[in-house]
Amino acid sequence: MNRKNRETELFFTMALIGGLLAGFSVVRSGLLSSAETMNLITIVSSLLSWDLHLLALRVGVALFFALSIAAATLLKQDRRIQLWAILVDILGVLIVGLIPGRHSSVAVLYPLFFACGLQWCAFPGAEGYTSSCVFSTNNFRQLMAGLTGGLSGQDPDGFRRAKFYGRTLLLFHIGVASALALGRVWDGRSIWVTLAPLGCALWLYLRKQRETAQ
Repeated sequence: MNRKNRETELFFTMALIGGLLAGFSVVRSGLLSSAETMNLITIVSSLLSWDLHLLALRVGVALFFALSIAAATLLKQDRRIQLWAILVDILGVLIVGLIPGRHSSVAVLYPLFFACGLQWCAFPGAEGYTSSCVFSTNNFRQLMAGLTGGLSGQDPDGFRRAKFYGRTLLLFHIGVASALALGRVWDGRSIWVTLAPLGCALWLYLRKQRETAQ
């Protein structure tokens, strides 16, 4: 298998992981782990209502997300940025699983926002397409644009683009569905199930690096 295919495999695995992290984040906190827009809206809302406790917590979440983007920017030239992102995901999953249920609201967002921010930057797409593996809005837009362009004959690459974004959406939401189902029947440690695909992602990354070096 060539390096391009290995990169695609790795990206789709990270999309599944992104869905798992998103689903478990919703189960534990009610907020998507990459939804910085909603977090910023909550900051404005808590400021207007003068809820200083919530304001401080949400500003902390925003800072963690900002730090992940800063870290990714500093690591941009480091060829191991994807490795760091996978390792941070593993650490974040372990930490969230250890947070007791009574602290199941904002506390879990700190490690998840940092992990998702770094993952988003480290895995920006595959097959020549820019795509997020931690949320769905643009992927859904690209799917519909590809299908429309393909069916209308305006975009010769439309169906190929739709296939890529469709697979990304499918794997992401398989992860979401798995997390939501597990979260209903198990406690907070159910997020540790994510360690399995993370182990697979780590194996794919190391194999890709080995093949590149040959």
